[in-house]
Amino acid sequence: MSPSYSQVSHQEALEHVRNVEGILRDKGYEVMVNETAKERDATLFCMTACEEGYDLVVSIGGDGTLHETINGLSGQDYLPKLGIVPLGTVNDFARALQIPQDPEQAIRTLTSSRVQTIDIGRLNDRLFINVVAAGSLAESVSSVSSEDKSRLGALGMGR
Repeated sequence: MSPSYSQVSHQEALEHVRNVEGILRDKGYEVMVNETAKERDATLFCMTACEEGYDLVVSIGGDGTLHETINGLSGQDYLPKLGIVPLGTVNDFARALQIPQDPEQAIRTLTSSRVQTIDIGRLNDRLFINVVAAGSLAESVSSVSSEDKSRLGALGMGR
């Protein structure tokens, strides 16, 4: 299946969350779901997961959700494994790691024992894992609305 450059609906995202829950429960995990409602929610959820010793954190969303997730894991004494189910428009980081862009295929990879080590960069007090941009490029990318990202895909992101 070729990757599409459209964000999934909230209902589709919830279906993917249920699928993740099912596959992880089948593997013996006790599953807790936290849905983000505002900026920094994913960061705070991940900090709690580290403090409580979770084995696995799964980031289900786009590059923005993943950015918050990574920042929540930063500097913690204990680090759970990180699984990624890409549901964003472009999913740059997931593409770089060759994680399937089809959410159901990505969900199936969560049961794999394969682990990849990645490099993480830091700019001031924030981490980044894929790209850091400043100036007019950053301004132009951040000004693209969610609707335009969905409609234009990578083209709307300056790729």
